[in-house]
Amino acid sequence: MVKDAKLSSILTQLGTVERHLFDSSISANKIEPQSHGTDHNCLLVVMDTGSSSFLTPFKANFVDYVPCDILMNTVGYEKQVVGVGTVMYKFCTTAGDTVFLPGFGDHMPQAGVRLASAQSFYKQFGGYGYLNGHEYVHVLANKTWIVIPIDSVSNLPLAYDVACSSADKKLHGSILNASLAEQYLADLTTCDPFGSSSAAHHCPQFCCSCVADEANWNLSGPQKELLQWHWKLCIYMPQIQELKKPRICCELGDVEYQLPPIIKTTFKSTAFVSPPKCMACSLATLNACSPHVKRLCALQL
Repeated sequence: MVKDAKLSSILTQLGTVERHLFDSSISANKIEPQSHGTDHNCLLVVMDTGSSSFLTPFKANFVDYVPCDILMNTVGYEKQVVGVGTVMYKFCTTAGDTVFLPGFGDHMPQAGVRLASAQSFYKQFGGYGYLNGHEYVHVLANKTWIVIPIDSVSNLPLAYDVACSSADKKLHGSILNASLAEQYLADLTTCDPFGSSSAAHHCPQFCCSCVADEANWNLSGPQKELLQWHWKLCIYMPQIQELKKPRICCELGDVEYQLPPIIKTTFKSTAFVSPPKCMACSLATLNACSPHVKRLCALQL
């Protein structure tokens, strides 16, 4: 009975500490469950570890903005992306300081939630994240902690009050843009577009993503592999496909045997897939248009 009483006391103390940490994380991120809404100031943000970019239905969340017209495939249906740019959300750290987290994001007015891409942020600015019981801990590169509680209903890390004011965007926007541009130029010098496979290829998600990126759903894996070899060797894509096929050789006496492909292929169907369009090849095959200008001889006086 004494042991059971001690165990019950320990569990009660642990439960009290756990509730204290959970309440502290709610206070640190200024989460107010009673202020749920769909307007710019009240809409929640999900710290999504599986998203490749930020997402918001509000143009006011962008520090810089470029209009576009893109159909994005979501679960079961398509939605329209009307703009892209740098999104900035604000969070409160465990020390009580306010920090502003930027990232490349999409503007989708039909979205019912805001997303913050943890992986794209870690890739550009460093840091890491992990689950700690009822919380998701977002650790920045300078070891600053942002604790986001996991909602008991949706089982997702949700944060509120992340919208930045016009003064915040004006004050911190130029600094964030300079940081993103510096990281973008650094990625250009280290990017290897001719990796051993399409998965090894990476380009910065700033404003000019490469068509061979994994995020491009318009091309299949074999098409991306073929396009990368086309860029590397600068020869006709059907010729590259022939180099990826097994070779049949014939010796004297009509003895046939098979040799392996000259270029090893990652996907078996790369040698037979329909070649994708190449922008450089399309530009190179364009015909010059006549300006319809008449040349007149100058009068000799």
